[in-house]
Amino acid sequence: MFPPISKVSSRPSMPKAPSPSADVANLRRILEELVNEQQKEVVLVCHSYGGVVGSQSVNGLEKSAARKGGILKVVFLSAMLPRESEGVMQTAGVFEPVSPSWLAADATSGIMTAEKSLAAEVLYHDLVESQAQHWAAKLERMVMNVTFAPATNVCWASEVPKVYIFCKIGPCHSIGRATEDGRKGADRE
Repeated sequence: MFPPISKVSSRPSMPKAPSPSADVANLRRILEELVNEQQKEVVLVCHSYGGVVGSQSVNGLEKSAARKGGILKVVFLSAMLPRESEGVMQTAGVFEPVSPSWLAADATSGIMTAEKSLAAEVLYHDLVESQAQHWAAKLERMVMNVTFAPATNVCWASEVPKVYIFCKIGPCHSIGRATEDGRKGADRE
């Protein structure tokens, strides 16, 4: 079962500085509904920034003999994998406040907005131009403080099976860092 994208990511009104953990709380709410209330078995697929959110949403929802529903597996698809207490930018290997070239940052409001043409090129480079522009136009604003908020309760010690899939192309993720992290998988805490 796939929850509609709007159910997971819709932000009709964004306060000036929402909690950096809002995405985690929203995904966790959806997973709890699927696992606890609907007793569904879930394979969670996390791509790019979704690895940051997904890795913090799994603990306590694993499939077990005592539970009818549960998370069976987490698939990280060219995803960012934060260590405990590490922010998105640290995960990407950036240790000072900068934003990617395709995001315009407004320090006064604390909001980053996608530069649509650049975002289409960076995020949707494998689509035909018209589709890339279509999806880039649907990108939502993002709060700046989410990029440095520390990850908490990451699932690296969880018994749920985890798989990482590398993509050959795609400028959105550092394959070097992911390879390094893959070799250190047992070190994740």
